Amino acid sequence: MLPRGEHVQHVFYTGANSLLFANLETAKTQGRKLFIDCSTIDAAITREVGEQVKQSGLGDFADAAVSVRDFSSLTTTKMLLTQCVGWTDGSQSRDTHSHDRM
Repeated sequence: MLPRGEHVQHVFYTGANSLLFANLETAKTQGRKLFIDCSTIDAAITREVGEQVKQSGLGDFADAAVSVRDFSSLTTTKMLLTQCVGWTDGSQSRDTHSHDRM
C-alpha cells in the first residue's frame, strides 16, 4: 500500500529494483505470481500497472484498494476498513483463496 500513483509505478516497473524487471529471467522460472496493490490511487494508473503485469508474463494483477473510516471519539477508537478488489481476467478463480486470507 503506497500513498501515490507514481510510487506504485516506481515499485512495479520504473525503479532499478522494480518488481517486474529487476530479475526478470529468475522470476520467470519461479512460476506465475499474483501481484496485489492495496493503494487507493487513480484508476488510470491502476489499469496501466495491471497492463504492465500482464505484458511481463510474470503473473496476474489484483487491485485491492483500501479505504478507512475513522469512528473515533474521546473514549473509544473504532475504525472500519473496506477493501474493494478487482481482478484481471482469470485471476479470480485461480486466487480467490488469497483474498479470503487477507
